[in-house]
Amino acid sequence: CPEVDRLLNLVNQRITDDLEREGFVTAMLWRLATASGIVEYASAGHCPGIVFDRTGQVRASLAIAGFPLGIDPLAEFSAAPTRLGPGELILLFSDGAIEACAPTGKLFGVKRLCQVVSGHWDEPSEAILDAIYSEVDGYQEGAALRDDVTVVVIRRDDPVQDYGKL
Repeated sequence: CPEVDRLLNLVNQRITDDLEREGFVTAMLWRLATASGIVEYASAGHCPGIVFDRTGQVRASLAIAGFPLGIDPLAEFSAAPTRLGPGELILLFSDGAIEACAPTGKLFGVKRLCQVVSGHWDEPSEAILDAIYSEVDGYQEGAALRDDVTVVVIRRDDPVQDYGKL
């Protein structure tokens, strides 16, 4: 399996030709070795991942510099490793999750997003996701989304769920 930074380099070279001059794409690519918990990640201008320890507290923000895809075909992306310990969790999210806006104009923010995760720590990953989407939706008080809200929760040793047919 190619390294995540190499994959982003290849995608960037190809996508630059396909995008309009002013277009770009942010992305984050992860590879998790489930047995060891070793995570390798690379970012193309995307929000950083957040690692929570086994008690539900933020342990690390996994920020790594990188241009969005499609801006410079010669841009080089780099990868970084981390380890996800037993019971720890990685939270990945799009900017739409933290830039959801209350009627007052105040953004939802990373701090509030982390508080939702910590507040639902003892629940399964699916319930944490439901809580995040519910909080973001309620925060906007019914206002239309300005951007996509995408969230991924990965907890090491989380039981595999069967969600049926997709």
